[in-house]
Amino acid sequence: MKYLYFLILIITLNSCSTPRLVLSGEDELFESHFSQEAYEEQLEDKVRHFRGYEGFDNIFQFHVVLVDSKLMEAQSRRNSDFYQWSTGQLRESLQKNAETTSKGTTLFLSFYTPTPKHNDLQRPNSIWEIYLQVNGTRYRGRAKKLTDPVAKIQALYSFHDSWSTAYEVTFVVPSSVVENNESKFTITGTLGAGETIL
Repeated sequence: MKYLYFLILIITLNSCSTPRLVLSGEDELFESHFSQEAYEEQLEDKVRHFRGYEGFDNIFQFHVVLVDSKLMEAQSRRNSDFYQWSTGQLRESLQKNAETTSKGTTLFLSFYTPTPKHNDLQRPNSIWEIYLQVNGTRYRGRAKKLTDPVAKIQALYSFHDSWSTAYEVTFVVPSSVVENNESKFTITGTLGAGETIL
């Protein structure tokens, strides 16, 4: 009998000294954060740049980024750090990302022209057209001008400057299709054309 009590005591003490760590869903959601350095490294791999010239004159230039599912998640986690989101807010953002990428493809575009009236990508009668070519199919883009403060945009796109205009360009093709295939981005219009492989 004494032996049985002794055995129970040993098992109890052992279980107390080595507690099991069980992560809840919320803990797992937050266990991986992106530092600014890690985010910038990921972003750098996706930035493409083009300058259009007529002779020695810079007619237009742009930086463009494919905001794929991986980058979109990184941005949600950076925003979570910036604005101290709750678990629910981060979860909602990640869910919204999944819905967005399943329906279409999003690009961030920082666009500059020396003549402000030519920077009109968001207008229905713009002098520019925007295309994304994937697997031999060309999709027309829809540009939305971003009106957030420059500092807020630069927190996620550090290359953007106050002389350029920020746009979100969307295409009706699932992001997974673009992520898994080579794609070509094109801006073309009466002042010239520029293209880059994403």
